[in-house]
Amino acid sequence: MTSRDRAWTAAACAAAVPCVLLPVANPDLFWHLSAAARMLQTRAVPTRDWLSFTRPGAPWVDFEWGAQALFWIAHACGGLAGLWALKALLVSACACVSWRTLGAYRLAPPLRAAGIALWSAAMLARSDIRPDLFSVAGFSLLFLFLEARRIERRRLFHPAWMILFFAIWANLHAGFVFGLALLALYGAWPHLLAGALGTLIQPAGFGAYGVLWEHWGDAKLLASQIVEWGPPGLRNPWYWPSWFLLFFGPAGAAVRLFQDRRMAFGPVAAILAFGVFAAGHARLGAYYVALAVPLGLYWWREAGFLPASSQKRAAFAAVAACLVYGVSWGSEFGLFRTTFHPRFAPVEAARFLAKEKAVLGGKPLYEEWGWGGYIGWNLYPDYLVFQDGRYIFHSLLKEEAAAQASPEAWQSFLEAHGVQAALMLNLDWRLPTTRVYPDGSSKEFRRPYYALYMPKNKWALVYWDDKALLFVRRGAAPPAWLKAHEYLYARPHDDDALRDALSRGEIPRPKLDAEFLRHSADVKRL
Repeated sequence: MTSRDRAWTAAACAAAVPCVLLPVANPDLFWHLSAAARMLQTRAVPTRDWLSFTRPGAPWVDFEWGAQALFWIAHACGGLAGLWALKALLVSACACVSWRTLGAYRLAPPLRAAGIALWSAAMLARSDIRPDLFSVAGFSLLFLFLEARRIERRRLFHPAWMILFFAIWANLHAGFVFGLALLALYGAWPHLLAGALGTLIQPAGFGAYGVLWEHWGDAKLLASQIVEWGPPGLRNPWYWPSWFLLFFGPAGAAVRLFQDRRMAFGPVAAILAFGVFAAGHARLGAYYVALAVPLGLYWWREAGFLPASSQKRAAFAAVAACLVYGVSWGSEFGLFRTTFHPRFAPVEAARFLAKEKAVLGGKPLYEEWGWGGYIGWNLYPDYLVFQDGRYIFHSLLKEEAAAQASPEAWQSFLEAHGVQAALMLNLDWRLPTTRVYPDGSSKEFRRPYYALYMPKNKWALVYWDDKALLFVRRGAAPPAWLKAHEYLYARPHDDDALRDALSRGEIPRPKLDAEFLRHSADVKRL
C-alpha cells in the first residue's frame, strides 16, 4: 500500500468517526437489558411478560435473546460506556465490510474513502445500539459474499454454510428475513432453502415469523405513532444523506442499464426492492445503505461519470462534506462529550419516582411508549410499566392513539386501565381555551395540553422538568404528601393564564414564588 493509499484509508476512517462514536440513546435498549436480566434470573429465554401491569403473563416471543445477552455482558463489564463500546465495535464491523465490498469492485482508494464517508453520513441516524446492528452486519456480509463471487465468476459457497450463518443470525435479530430476501433476488435457491432452515434453529422456531407477520399487519399504526417506522422525512436533516442515496443508487442502475442491458439481475433487483423499503420505512434504510453505496459508486464509475482524473477531487469533497455533516449533527447529541445521551429517557423523573417509591411505588403508572423500557430497567419491581417498545403493546398503542382525540377520551383511557399516576411528555403544545369571568366577560387563552387532558380536579401535578410531567390521581396518595408536593400555581407553558390570574389577584404571589423555588431545588437535587 502506497502512502497515498494509506492517506485515503485514514480519510475513510476519519469520516466514519461520528457514526462510530455517536453516544448511545436508544430507548429500547433498556427493555432488552431487562429481558437479559430475566434470562439470568430464570435460566431461560422469556416467553411471557413480567414487566407490566397491563399485559401480565401475556405470551411474548423474544426473538432477540442473543443480542440481549451480549448487551447485558457489555453492561456488566462497563455500564453504559460498555454498551457504547459494543455499539462502536458493531458499527466499525459494518463499516469494514462495506470497505471490503467497495474493494471487491476494484474501486480506487479515493472512491472507497468517498464511499465510507457516504455510508457513515447515511448510517448516522441508524448507528445507535440495537439488535438491528447485528442484522445490518449479517446483511452486509452476505451481500459481500454474493457480489465477490459474482464478480470473480466463482461458484457460491456450499449451501450448508447458510444453515449455520442464518441460525446465528436468527438468534440475534429477526432482520434475517432481509438476508433471505437478498438470496431470493439473486436466485440462490439452494442457499435460500438452507438459510430458511437455519432460521428455525432458535427457541422461537416458527414463532419469529409470526411476530414478523404481526409487525407487518401493524405497520400503518406504527408509522403513524413512531417516527422511525414511517418514511424518512425530507425536513429531517438526519435523513438527507438517505435521500441522496435513494437517487444515487437507482439512477446509477438506470444509466448502466441504458448502456448495457446485459447487467446482472440480482444487484439491480436488490437496489430497487430495498430502495422501496427504505423510502417507506426509515428503520430499514440501513440495509439499503449497505447496497446503495458500493453499487452506486461502481455503476457511476462504469458509466464513465467518475473518471480517474476527477476522482480525487470528488472524493475529497465527499469526505469533507460528510465529515462536517457528521460532526455538526453528532455534536448536537453529545458526540465527543459523553457515551450516553438521555434525550429519549426520563432520567430525572425516574429519580423522583425512585425517591418517592414509599408513596407511589406499586401504583399503576402510565408512561409514554418510549419511556417504558427505562422505567422497567431502573424501577422494577417497585413500579410495573404500562407499556414499552415490545410488540405485545401494539394494541395499547392503538388505544392510546384513539384516546388522544379528546380530553374525555383520554380520561376514559386512563380510568379503563386503572392508572393512578401518569408520566407524560412536557410538550409545548397549547390548545385554545376560553375563560368566562364572573361579570360575564370572556377571554381566550392558549393553554398547555395537560390543562385540558389532566384536569386539576382529578390530577395533581407533583413533579416536572424539561422533559416530563408527573401527575398523581387525587385520592391515590396521602393528602399530606400531595399538599407538600403538588404544584398548584407554578406550571410549565401556562404563562398567559398565569399572568392573567396574577393581574386579577387570584394567585398569591408569595406562594407562586415559593413553588418555583421548590421546583428549582427539587430538580437540582435530583
